[in-house]
Amino acid sequence: MPATMPAELRAKFGTYVHDKDALKRELRDALVELDPSSASKRATALHALAEKQWPRFRLLADLAESIRHDLATCRHRLRPNFHPSCHRASRSGSPPIKPTVMPSTANGPRAASPTAGPRFAW
Repeated sequence: MPATMPAELRAKFGTYVHDKDALKRELRDALVELDPSSASKRATALHALAEKQWPRFRLLADLAESIRHDLATCRHRLRPNFHPSCHRASRSGSPPIKPTVMPSTANGPRAASPTAGPRFAW
């Protein structure tokens, strides 16, 4: 995470990761416990787990939306300070550099192969 990220946003990230990991851990534990069980018993137990966990998934989704909103509102403070020359192409209005197809004579031994595709140069 960028050093410029507000403490409140860092805390939200921490809460999100902790809560998500707890839900995954509960599911993993249930799957390990139910492994020797019959398919119908597993389905019933996993359905019960889903009923128990869905409110927490809803809270997790709300927290994720809150984090997205916070990131959108403070993204100008989160950008690293790159040297302007790193953004020369985008700031000068020039199109970005694209790969070009080299002439077939530059393909060397591959030129004789009917399956040889074009070579690209950056």
